Amino acid sequence: MPNRTIVSRLVSLMCLLRERAKTIPTSRSFSVMHMQALHFIRVQDGCLMHDVAKYLAIKPPSATALVAHLIGRNLVKREVDAGDRRVIRLRATPAGRRLLAKRFDEFSRAMDGVLKRLTVEETQELIILLDRILSQK
Repeated sequence: MPNRTIVSRLVSLMCLLRERAKTIPTSRSFSVMHMQALHFIRVQDGCLMHDVAKYLAIKPPSATALVAHLIGRNLVKREVDAGDRRVIRLRATPAGRRLLAKRFDEFSRAMDGVLKRLTVEETQELIILLDRILSQK
């Protein structure tokens, strides 16, 4: 039964995060999904297109269209792999990293109202627990 409660709370948290994300001014041409893809590409520097698709739980053609949009905005670049010219690696450009930092700052400010309810100790504990959960991927 505790697992059902945890799942319920996680679903509620995802809804809260989505609602907070909607409060951030953004253009229609740069969605939350674009942000997630750009973040993944920055963190997983040199990843492949199928890695992006798997991370976002979308089909490869959808990931290709999503990344093509990021490439068109000069936020991501494609690089030929040095060891195998058939392999194309994805990397965030300096402009992509700057935009990502700006959006993370905006999202952090949007979350201030929610997170200020936690004490410093609770915030640190939450970070530790989230890191533990996310390390199990």
